[in-house]
Amino acid sequence: MIISLQLKNKAVFIVGDSIEAIKRANQFTSEGAKVTLYGSPSIELQTLLNSGIVQRGRIPRRHELRKAFLVVATDGNPRINKRLHGSQRRMRFLLNTLDVKSSCNFYHLATRKLHESIEIAVSTNGASPAFASRYADRIRDSFTDKDKEVYDAFIETRAGLRNLGISGFDFDWLGLEKSVRSKARQESRMEISSRGSSAATN
Repeated sequence: MIISLQLKNKAVFIVGDSIEAIKRANQFTSEGAKVTLYGSPSIELQTLLNSGIVQRGRIPRRHELRKAFLVVATDGNPRINKRLHGSQRRMRFLLNTLDVKSSCNFYHLATRKLHESIEIAVSTNGASPAFASRYADRIRDSFTDKDKEVYDAFIETRAGLRNLGISGFDFDWLGLEKSVRSKARQESRMEISSRGSSAATN
C-alpha cells in the first residue's frame, strides 16, 4: 500500500555524511519537516544544505531518537544501521536504511509533481529505486496539456455534483474524459485547417 505522510513540523533525522544525506535532508525540509542532519559532511557538501537544517556531528543518541518521527540512514554503515534498527523496534519511529532492506520498515517512493496539485509515486518496495526513479520520470514527461484539461474538467464537474448533493461514484468519468479529449482534438484540427486556408490565401 502506498501512502503519503504529512511531515510538516515532524522531527526527521538524516544520518550520514554523503551527498545522498544532503539530498534527503533538503527533500524533507521542502516538505515542512524539522530536519536534523547527523554526520560530518564536507564543507563543500554543507554549502548545499537548505536553511533551517540543524547539524550534529555524530549519530543520534537514545534520548534524541525518542523524539524522532522518521529516520533515514544513508551511508550503508552496518554498525549504525544495526543500532538504529534496535532502537526503532523499541521506540517505533519510521526507519529507512536505503538498500539494506532488512532494517527498513518503510521504503522511499519515487515521487514526481505533474501539476500544482497532482503528484505521482512509484515504488518497487526497495527492489530497484533506480528503476522507480526512471519510470516516474517517464510518467511525468508524458503529462500533456490535454491531461490538464481533463483534470480541470473533473474538478469542475465534481464541485458541481457536490453542490447538487449528488455522489460522484456513479458518474460517467470515462465519458467525460472522452468528451474533453475529443473536443481538444476537434479544436486542434480546426486550427490546422484555419492555418492551411490562411496559407493558401496568401
